[in-house]
Amino acid sequence: MHKKQLLEFLENKAQSPLTVAQITKGMGLPKASSKVLSRSIKQLVKEGALICVLGDRYGVPQRMDLISGHVQIHQNGFGFLIPDKGGEDVFLNERNLREIMDGDKVIVQVEHWEKGRKREGRVIRIVERAHQKVVGRYEKDGKIGYVTPIDPKINQDVIVYSTAGHKVRPSQLVVAEIVSYPTHQRNPEGKIIEVLGDSDTPGIDTEAIICNYNLPREFPPEVLAEAEEYPLEVEAERRRRNLRDWIIFTIDGERARDFDDAVSLTRLENGGWRLGVHIADVSHYVHPGSALDKEAYTRGTSVYFPDRVIPMLPERLSNELCSLKPNVDRLTFSAIMDYSAAGELLDYELVDSVIKSRARLTYTEVKQMLADNDPEVCARYEPLVPTLQDMNQLAMLLKQRRIEAGGLDFDLPEPEIVLDLQGNIQDIIKQERNLAHELIENFMLAANTVVATHMTKLNRPFIYRIHEVPDLMKLGELTEFVRNFGYQLELGKEVKPIHLQRLLQQIKDKPEVTTITINMLRSLKLARYSPANVGHFGLAMSDYTHFTSPIRRYPDLIVHRLLRGARKKAQSDEAHIATQTEHLNTIAIHSSLRERIAEKAERDIVSIKRTQFMASKLGEEFACIVCGISPFGIFIELEGLYVEGLIHVSNMRDDYYHFLEREHVLVGERTKQRYGIGDKLMVQIERVNIDRRQIDFQIVKRLE
Repeated sequence: MHKKQLLEFLENKAQSPLTVAQITKGMGLPKASSKVLSRSIKQLVKEGALICVLGDRYGVPQRMDLISGHVQIHQNGFGFLIPDKGGEDVFLNERNLREIMDGDKVIVQVEHWEKGRKREGRVIRIVERAHQKVVGRYEKDGKIGYVTPIDPKINQDVIVYSTAGHKVRPSQLVVAEIVSYPTHQRNPEGKIIEVLGDSDTPGIDTEAIICNYNLPREFPPEVLAEAEEYPLEVEAERRRRNLRDWIIFTIDGERARDFDDAVSLTRLENGGWRLGVHIADVSHYVHPGSALDKEAYTRGTSVYFPDRVIPMLPERLSNELCSLKPNVDRLTFSAIMDYSAAGELLDYELVDSVIKSRARLTYTEVKQMLADNDPEVCARYEPLVPTLQDMNQLAMLLKQRRIEAGGLDFDLPEPEIVLDLQGNIQDIIKQERNLAHELIENFMLAANTVVATHMTKLNRPFIYRIHEVPDLMKLGELTEFVRNFGYQLELGKEVKPIHLQRLLQQIKDKPEVTTITINMLRSLKLARYSPANVGHFGLAMSDYTHFTSPIRRYPDLIVHRLLRGARKKAQSDEAHIATQTEHLNTIAIHSSLRERIAEKAERDIVSIKRTQFMASKLGEEFACIVCGISPFGIFIELEGLYVEGLIHVSNMRDDYYHFLEREHVLVGERTKQRYGIGDKLMVQIERVNIDRRQIDFQIVKRLE
């Protein structure tokens, strides 16, 4: 059953929502096909393309003025519907969310929609619950226990009537299974199914986040057994291109253990370069339908925490057989690209290969050679220095061409959590990003683009990495936001990345660069995987994919398989292409979801560690910049610490303050004191709530 035909029937021919039997009859299908039809319908409901209404009838949402999607709840109670099919979010007020938990899949009816303002809706049906269990801190009030979730977006305590035989003390972190979901009158109820331990135990916060997002802790025995079947000695087939004598090496972080990309570069007679990007051939070991493949699909991606990694593949593959370690043979998939002296792509090859990496370099070592000209490091890697110098030259040319095409280049400072030997947070520092990071980034972008362009030309089903054009309303909000700083965002009739790039150039090296860049990122859509190629807005590329990290990303593994499959000359018929595209769409949706979950988990642990760190600094004063204004207070960012917090209006004790929405300022009723975005203040930490990951400040003085 082709989903496209089903959607066309319900959108254009059905007079009302229909049952499965009515759809079968209306489409002229034999009764025997109703089971297959039901499976297609359930999949389309899951994707948000169809909506199930009372009586098990199905219809397309646009004909019913309904929108399906997932709810994102703010810790202050209100929330937004994120539509399954994309488009503008729908605001949901607190009254509409009493029965809803963050992440629930719901159907919403839009009730208010004023021009220039967000749509506002009402939840009319809960389709699927996001949480079957909750991780939180156990407390008691008399005989009744309750669990306060560690996720601030789940803003209702879970009442616990049973500890199910578990010995649990107040303030311990636990996992509670939800027995009944919230209603208008009562909180959710649950029972304790696991006690994680005392909240001050090192590493317990990471364990809590792993449980909260239901991340896998161990690999199933059959997956490990399958990985163990492969010998550690690599045997290369004759059909592979032998690149063992090429000067190839890896460049990664100091703590990296899975090296899935290596690079090489040689000069051509015409003054140009031959760049090689050599990627671990994970597809040689992970076959479709195998236990390894099913587990990799389920996980979707590796997840990185400050104190550990949850890998997509077992260590025997991720850190051994597939890792491009130095001085050992490794199977690879190589993108070999010829460039002119001006950095223009002239030709390319995509080949199965075998390599032997000459060295495992770190970003720091490459910087020491190229930027610092460190004599000791240069002497240690003397044979590689000329190649690295050429690489840096080509990488800068590729970056320049990308910027000229309109690609956005965000350079946000990322926090790095420094832990002591016991796993306690010691410091928050700026994650280093130097010319070595840029070098590898530009080479990976080049390989990903070549692979995507190659498959586009072949017109075969494929998985692209897409980034859609941002919503005009969000860009309008960004335009208003930057005006507070004295900048103009000039937009044409057609929104192009070059418009945003010009703003990035204006704010470069300015104190407010981080604040504006964060708001610009929030105005953009999230990149995702899709078999439909709509281009990548942020990179200003018409064709883009993920090819370079198959050890840690499932879509990259699929891209490798599709590249090999495309070598077959025979063209598939339309039915086969449609079936394959549907299959790739399922993979794309799942992989995008797993990526979001991993990102949230990684952000959450950083947020927790950051709050723990600031709890030790109660009463201390810090310089900050105002990055947001709301009716309930001032959002600030501390200088040099990558920590955000709130100055609540109740802590502004010198006056009553009122929010002027049009001007985005808080104004004192008596003093006429004004606080706006970009203001610099000296603040003091007044309160830290680790459970809610909230840091409250009060103003000491205004800085000039």
